[in-house]
Amino acid sequence: MSFVTLRKSTRVPDIAKELNLKSQDIWLPLDVCQAKRATKPFVIKDNCALVLVNRETKECCFNRREILETIGKAGESPRSLSLTPGDIPEQYALFVQWRYAGGRNVDEGVTIFHKVMNAAEAFQKGSAFPFADTSSEDPQSWANQGKQIQSDLAKEREKRRRCEEDFQERASQYPSLQTDSFLHTMLGQTKEHITQRRRCPPLVYLSTKGASSVEVVGGGVRWGRPNPSLIYRVFRAEESHNKAYTTDFKDASQQVVFLFVNSICDFRRTDAPLDEMVCETLSNKVLDYTKRGFRVVLLDHLPTLHYSSPDGIHQTLSPIVEFCREYCSKKGFPITVLLSVVSNTIALQSRSASSLALPQSGILNYFISQLNASLAPDPALSFAVVNEEGNQSPFTVELYNSFLRRCSIRKVARSEFVK
Repeated sequence: MSFVTLRKSTRVPDIAKELNLKSQDIWLPLDVCQAKRATKPFVIKDNCALVLVNRETKECCFNRREILETIGKAGESPRSLSLTPGDIPEQYALFVQWRYAGGRNVDEGVTIFHKVMNAAEAFQKGSAFPFADTSSEDPQSWANQGKQIQSDLAKEREKRRRCEEDFQERASQYPSLQTDSFLHTMLGQTKEHITQRRRCPPLVYLSTKGASSVEVVGGGVRWGRPNPSLIYRVFRAEESHNKAYTTDFKDASQQVVFLFVNSICDFRRTDAPLDEMVCETLSNKVLDYTKRGFRVVLLDHLPTLHYSSPDGIHQTLSPIVEFCREYCSKKGFPITVLLSVVSNTIALQSRSASSLALPQSGILNYFISQLNASLAPDPALSFAVVNEEGNQSPFTVELYNSFLRRCSIRKVARSEFVK
């Protein structure tokens, strides 16, 4: 979907032809839909989808009942709708899917909206309704529904306010927010990414519905997905690229070496190759610990996977797969990879409305209960390797430190570990 500003006056069929779309894929502003000399409100057919666009943020709302609540007409029926351009607040623009006979002429300079939306999708979104006899509808029932919508939206606004307060409070705890230019860039890119993809299917829907694993496109690796927020895999010693995926394992130990993704690669750059010297040195050191009975676990929080495309998932996970296969399995020791993939943005769906928070002890608790025979790591022997060198963001490092403190895991700098 996108917005297009016309460079010349033209008719709807001609616009559709130029954009290689159908006429019903063109959405016109309400003031264009209404005849120039009309004295009555424009009647919007039930099967015509609507979208209310915030002019500043470009956020789109397709649900008719939510649209009516936003423009102050929550008590009206979403069917047999009649509106005038004056009914729409200045900060919004209402577009109507063009499903009318004849080709409306659209003036030069008018911005139209184009999006492919079939009838089934429009009905599912509550943006349109099948034609039906509405003569028996009770106006009071619509008024009651309007009140319920107002109440629900008020609760949502309150949750968003709490989430914003939580974000500001957490952000104030990290001085690097004021000085770390990379962090500002990262947050800006993350915000843009979320804005573009927030309505895209999250990771849980990228594979067959009900499936228990996610296929990494091009990597040839299947990841166990016990719930929407976690993926994991145990890479075996001398693992074959063609070996069938299995979740069966017998590994368990109270002596654990934890690694984070930033200790093996720069996960902020998907195109950055693994540093062979770093991986070779790190894996050799880890091998020494496995010979003494330690279990190796690579665990991290990668929220970018939640709303990533299949290609994005492949690019993010490929360096991890390469490290585990080339530097661990081939050296004869297994490594367990456990990743939290829940998006920070879905904090709005939780009661706490927390943000900028690692999954804290939850991911470790899952490892203990499901992947380590209920054996908790021994704090006196187990430790985590953290990379604090180079261009690592102080903000990111502090998040790792916070995570380790909450989980009572000792931290060892990578530079000290490989000595």
